Amino acid sequence: MINSLKLAPGSMRRSWIRELSKPGRVRAGLASALALAFLLLPISRSTAAGQQSADPVELVLTYSVRAGDRGPFRELMRTQGIPQLQRWEKEGVFRSYQVLFGSRAGTEDPNLLIVLRFDRFADVARWHDIEKKFPGVLPAAARPLATMVSIDVAEIISERAVSAETPASEYLAIEYDVLVDSGKYGNYVRGYVLPQFDGWEKAGAVTSYTIFVNRSPTRARWSSLILLCYRDGEALGERDRLKDQVRAELSFTNSAWKRWSEVKTAIRREKAILPLRSLDQ
Repeated sequence: MINSLKLAPGSMRRSWIRELSKPGRVRAGLASALALAFLLLPISRSTAAGQQSADPVELVLTYSVRAGDRGPFRELMRTQGIPQLQRWEKEGVFRSYQVLFGSRAGTEDPNLLIVLRFDRFADVARWHDIEKKFPGVLPAAARPLATMVSIDVAEIISERAVSAETPASEYLAIEYDVLVDSGKYGNYVRGYVLPQFDGWEKAGAVTSYTIFVNRSPTRARWSSLILLCYRDGEALGERDRLKDQVRAELSFTNSAWKRWSEVKTAIRREKAILPLRSLDQ
């Protein structure tokens, strides 16, 4: 389980390739994602001795669970899925995991999000051997109740936590299409996104954030995924009011932020907002 996020505020890592499987093709999707990522691995990420660099990498998996299956699926994940993930984490298969489940029924968007964090890209390849027995991470009894939506090889370009997750925490996962190159998107994140997050944190509403980018430019459900953790339901309910308040303040105090605000629709397009809660609380 992820207990803390240790990167410095606004820290950025180079973004490169992403991959997305077709819905429902769990095993084949992950295999093709890993194969393409290895094929396109940049030479600049190798050491002089020819060894692969140890940059972290993430797998982001999303599923859709029918409204009538939510109760049984949630129970199976709590009693079988989470304990298995805990064992793999303890064995060092991956560095950490996060499992978030939709807080609303009846949506057409994904309502299960699983993030697996690896210290090295080579560890993702080793994970593939385990995944052959546990397609898509899910326990056998839970697989018929969920439909795979996407498997993405991603990396985190910025994250920060000011306090730990609690049973009251509420999450929003916001999917975007990115319309510019990675360099400009990184500048946009630093100049426009992070100043807003800082304001939400100072107000005590947002306790952590993570910004993912996909590693392949084609056929992906999302180019960038922002995961926001709110203190509780009350803080989430104040989201629009606080967003307007912080933006109004920044428009007067931060000229660079204002310039980014004027062109943001040419940089990214919002696709979906997914309300989620942790299954590990």
